[in-house]
Amino acid sequence: MALKFEESSRKKPQLHSLIDMSFILLLFFLVTSMIVQMKEKEQKLSIPTPKNEPGRAQILVQFIDQDHFLYLDESAGKIVDDVKSSFGWQPLSWQKQEILRRFQAERSCTKQELLSKLAAQKERAIENPQETYFILIRCPDNLPYYHVIDVIQTVAGVSSIQYGCVGGSIADLQRAKRIDMVIEEDENGVRSENVVIEF
Repeated sequence: MALKFEESSRKKPQLHSLIDMSFILLLFFLVTSMIVQMKEKEQKLSIPTPKNEPGRAQILVQFIDQDHFLYLDESAGKIVDDVKSSFGWQPLSWQKQEILRRFQAERSCTKQELLSKLAAQKERAIENPQETYFILIRCPDNLPYYHVIDVIQTVAGVSSIQYGCVGGSIADLQRAKRIDMVIEEDENGVRSENVVIEF
């Protein structure tokens, strides 16, 4: 009986799994590079502003925990301005902590209060469809995302309201490099005062 043996040197390597792995790695690196770019753009946050682009918002909703929030809108500028004018002689780190303390004392709210404020904002947007609004939601990474969905559902459905969600905790605000007021000018020459939070 004659037996036929294949020589191992004639076997060709299978490239299918290598090609699959290459595409998976390519996809991984593309997604990771986009996330890194987003975080770089979010290092500076301006409130309020009519531009809806990364790093800018008219309303900032910061999750403290699942039931408590920090709600910053154009009125947040009054707090920053008051601290800067009354305590300009204090070190910048002290001013920043005082601003944050006042934010938490005057602008923190429960979930029900937040949803009421956002519902009122939605009504204003419906009454003034020519105005555009951008709401930035910052949520800690360890908080389940369905809490964010509750907030989004309150403002969803109006074309003049856009929103975005990024990761970030209240501790990030406390570690911010600076919180300040700046005067910015748009392409039409209209000047506005904005709160800048630089991480």
